[in-house]
Amino acid sequence: DNVDLTVAAMERADVAIVCGATTAAESEDRPSLLLDQSGFIGEVLARATIPTVLVAMTPGAVLLPFAANATAIVHTFLAGQETGHAIADVLLGRENPSGKLPVTIPLSEEQTVLPCQPVEGVHISSVAGLWTQGGGGGYGVHYDCDYTESLHVGYLGLHDEPVGFPFGHGLSFTRFAYAWVRPPTVRG
Repeated sequence: DNVDLTVAAMERADVAIVCGATTAAESEDRPSLLLDQSGFIGEVLARATIPTVLVAMTPGAVLLPFAANATAIVHTFLAGQETGHAIADVLLGRENPSGKLPVTIPLSEEQTVLPCQPVEGVHISSVAGLWTQGGGGGYGVHYDCDYTESLHVGYLGLHDEPVGFPFGHGLSFTRFAYAWVRPPTVRG
């Protein structure tokens, strides 16, 4: 994680690829929406003197405060065992990066729904979900999740706000044209 060495190595290349990811688990929320190496990545992108591609691997929305310093961004979500091959195929032009964002990339964490908060002294006592009061034991901690935003989450909750990248955003190398295979028949 040495920015000086990284930038020096990049200057000997035509194009650089900077990768970053988030550490995530099914049993807990991420501590923030930043990439794990966000500070390092931001400094490297700010000092890059050649075209630099950011490859971000995340399970969901992420903050990309340095996006403007990247020449291009390839963002993948939980791609499985073929992640490396899939990213290489896109970067090398063997596959068209035609995917669209399944989430909105916010500009700040305040644009997202905050995680649920644990309720002090309330535990789940069994897999069946029976609540018990008191201190300790039990299957797990009860979380208070007050979803007052209704359907106004993600792109619906940010309709008139600027965002990093909107739901459905995505570019490709292909030019598209639409034409009738045969004109429709008008009846009537």
